[in-house]
Amino acid sequence: MKNLLLLFASFFLCIQLSAQTFEVPANYKLKSKKDYAKYEQDIVQAVDWLINTPLSSDKKKREEVNAFLLQWLTGSPSVSSGLDPNIASFTECGDCLMIFMGGWAKYVIETKDNSDKVEANLAGLES
Repeated sequence: MKNLLLLFASFFLCIQLSAQTFEVPANYKLKSKKDYAKYEQDIVQAVDWLINTPLSSDKKKREEVNAFLLQWLTGSPSVSSGLDPNIASFTECGDCLMIFMGGWAKYVIETKDNSDKVEANLAGLES
């Protein structure tokens, strides 16, 4: 039993540590369609970092990650998110909104499906 508890603790510690290692790409440029595609995996990692990092910690880095995510979302040709006020009722919480939109983007990147708005909204809410 003790070994099982130690295994679970190690597993969650590894997940937490891996989530803490994301860095916003230096000097990123988002001008052409290729630029956006090039950063898709960085966006997935950014969303994972936002989800796994408490809102109260590392506020400066959170601002940098949010800015990167927002800039990518604003111009991405492959991801278009929409906010339904009946679903995303937390728009007054900027961090919550970024995590929602990031979860949406992560869903689209991983499934290559930008047409299923229900599933994308669900992914955003679960995030």
